[in-house]
Amino acid sequence: MRRSILIATVACTALVIGERPVAAQFAVAGKAGSTGIGGEVSIAVGPRFSLRGSATVIPMKPTGTFDDIEYEVDPPSPMFTAGVDVNLAGGLRVFGGVLFGADELNLDGTYDQTVTFGNQTYSGSGTLSANVKTSSTAPFAGLGFGRTVGRGVGLFLDVGAALLGASDVTLSATGPITQAPDYEVNRQQEEDNVQQDVDKYAKFYPMLNLGIRVGIR
Repeated sequence: MRRSILIATVACTALVIGERPVAAQFAVAGKAGSTGIGGEVSIAVGPRFSLRGSATVIPMKPTGTFDDIEYEVDPPSPMFTAGVDVNLAGGLRVFGGVLFGADELNLDGTYDQTVTFGNQTYSGSGTLSANVKTSSTAPFAGLGFGRTVGRGVGLFLDVGAALLGASDVTLSATGPITQAPDYEVNRQQEEDNVQQDVDKYAKFYPMLNLGIRVGIR
């Protein structure tokens, strides 16, 4: 599927290049959503096509539960996109491109008194850390509402997803559980459990963003 999206993106880019140029239209925008907050620049290169690039950061650290342990999630940031919009009728768009920078996130958890780690319950207090790595580039596609290029001020909404693909989880811990003779066996089991949870939810990255653009001609 990743290869299919990349081929579609390249095909759209080729169509853009082949379009007869029109008077250039530029727009700058601010946006917020699942990829964070930031800005982007768009340029129309044909009557129906525009190129778009953005940079965003995620200032928050949400929490998530993996294998019944709550972690603070340190999301990937900053992230960048480069893509193509195909403008349809009535302000409707389809878009595609490549997301950069969503390749690593960290999970930080703590335990106190008792914790089930792998197949064993331990007592004490300490920390759990998981590093999740995936591809450094992820193709994305979606449906957009509202033009990203045009005169004046306008709102736009993007609804889509990036294909992250397979991920790799590395888990470590501190505290008394690391002194147990069966620690490494249970660490590997817990790592596998977190990996299974991550695989359920982290193969796709949502691309849901609301923005406001200012057109410059």
